[in-house]
Amino acid sequence: MQKTNSAPEVVAAVERQEELKKRAAKQASKRELAPEQVEMVDCTVLPLGDGHISMGEHIAGLGTVHYEEGEVFPCPLPTAVLHYVRGWVNFEGAKEAVATYKLEQQRKHEAARASQLAADKFLESVGG
Repeated sequence: MQKTNSAPEVVAAVERQEELKKRAAKQASKRELAPEQVEMVDCTVLPLGDGHISMGEHIAGLGTVHYEEGEVFPCPLPTAVLHYVRGWVNFEGAKEAVATYKLEQQRKHEAARASQLAADKFLESVGG
């Protein structure tokens, strides 16, 4: 004879499943972050950038399509700064943006170095 679930057991299992779904949804909503708003700039492709910056399109059998010299396209500021440093593009306010980018990179490097030194010091104090 096969055992079947009684109605109270089924109801309890369904309620438990619903509680778990609500909890998971609540936890997932806490993990979601608002999308970061990144400034966009219009970049002009320079001779060195000709054929190096992807348009984000791929043609089967032919490959990826790239911007050509003189073309203007919208680009997120952090990416535009990296392209500018490589000599691939130019955009309005590039020099100021690069200076800001270099300062941010220097601060990140200094913070990482300080963190590493603190970790090394801690490990030395614990280990010996």
